[in-house]
Amino acid sequence: MSMFQYPFPADVWGTVSDWVMVIVTFFTAIFLYRTLRSQKDVQHAQNRFLEIEQIRLREQFKPEIQYCSFNDEDENRFSHKMKKNSEILSVSVKNLSDNVAINYKFHLPENPQAEMLDWFASQPSLIKYNGHGEVHFLIRNPNYENRIPFLFHFVFTYNDLIGTKYEQRVYCGMENGVISIRSHIPEIIN
Repeated sequence: MSMFQYPFPADVWGTVSDWVMVIVTFFTAIFLYRTLRSQKDVQHAQNRFLEIEQIRLREQFKPEIQYCSFNDEDENRFSHKMKKNSEILSVSVKNLSDNVAINYKFHLPENPQAEMLDWFASQPSLIKYNGHGEVHFLIRNPNYENRIPFLFHFVFTYNDLIGTKYEQRVYCGMENGVISIRSHIPEIIN
């Protein structure tokens, strides 16, 4: 057995340079692994920072939309649509922020209690203190005398200036003769 002889035979165990090469390769592999793991951690952190910056940019351009009911001055405009036991609910849409809302639309999902009659835009975009939208609904059988509540929702979609598209559900209801309009947080759709 020439393998266990002392001094070690070079043809079996190799030379010092061979062993130095093995040791250097081993430590190189360890440091390479640690470097790649560190780069992966840094890349993960950078991706997280990028997501935060994208959200911050979106929030910086996001319009803040307000909804409220109002009495339409031209009540006769929808008299041909009025039926017995029906009412008109008019909702005003305004932008409270300096960020512009463009390409906005209203949509009323199928509802036996409400029908969207018309919507009006004073401008093609909603800007703070300048421009508003109106939407008018025909409410069937509101039954104010018996104080029976009604509830329906419509969907308002709009874009901001950087192209993010939002969809916001707005719930309209009445209980005890008081009309309430509540909006959910806008969802980003694309």
